[in-house]
Amino acid sequence: MFPKRPAFGVDCGSGPFVIAEQWETATDARQERFEVIRSMLQGLFDLSGRTALVTGAAQGLGLAMATGLAGVGAQVVLNDIQEDKLRFEVARLAAAGLRVGACPFDVGNPVHVRHHVPAIEREVGPIHILVNNAVIHRRGPIEDCPKPRGTTSWTRT
Repeated sequence: MFPKRPAFGVDCGSGPFVIAEQWETATDARQERFEVIRSMLQGLFDLSGRTALVTGAAQGLGLAMATGLAGVGAQVVLNDIQEDKLRFEVARLAAAGLRVGACPFDVGNPVHVRHHVPAIEREVGPIHILVNNAVIHRRGPIEDCPKPRGTTSWTRT
């Protein structure tokens, strides 16, 4: 599960620097700790039988949250407007044995939401968990950002 490391590395879980000969042992120990933590989380947060929709899930925190939810038993629908990245990550997670699916659409567009959310629920069942992670980036100085007018600016985010 953990990738092989270069000749020298740091094992944050068991102390100071680890040299190459010790790396396999350190990696095995990390894997064992990971499995213990995973089984504890499964007992605490068993989401079997639940469906989650995670927006902004093609990368970063959205992908991490989707992976975590699927790891504790939820069926997860990943959403993002980056369709290629989304489908790649869904294929990767599915290959790891997780129950995941992709539904690419723009959650900032109310027409898309009214169309796709009911379609998701028809296909996989009711959404029990919603992670609103999608975001709109406006790059530049704060002075150049448009001033909010009512809730219109916030509706897109």
